Amino acid sequence: MHEDKPTYIPPPDAKYETQDVLTAKVAKGFFVVLTIGVVMSIIAMGILLKWFVHSSDPARPTDPAVAAQGMALPAGPRLQPAPGSEMETLAAQQKARAGGYGWVDDQHAHVPIERGMEIILEEGLPARPPVESPTSGGAQ
Repeated sequence: MHEDKPTYIPPPDAKYETQDVLTAKVAKGFFVVLTIGVVMSIIAMGILLKWFVHSSDPARPTDPAVAAQGMALPAGPRLQPAPGSEMETLAAQQKARAGGYGWVDDQHAHVPIERGMEIILEEGLPARPPVESPTSGGAQ
């Protein structure tokens, strides 16, 4: 008693692949194409590198340090070689100006801060004359 299982019989006008894909051949072809592409890319990079080297201007130095020796520095901010000592010099100049006497222009002088505060205490600050409000003065 042997029962046969029913088998699938495709219709006669069916148009599809009846065999499996040969993955080994597909993978081999992929790696061959990939290898050829990598080798061609390396060759193209080598050719371009040689072309760039030979087409560059021989009068122009390639080393930036050599190029900077003959060129003027561009205008703009530069790093300070010794900012600490420059800051100390600036602070000493400002302290000398704040603690000494001198002329600002032909009509104005600067005095030390302590002396300036004493002058203000003696003479006072100039005040504006009081302004009449429109409601307090005028027509009655």
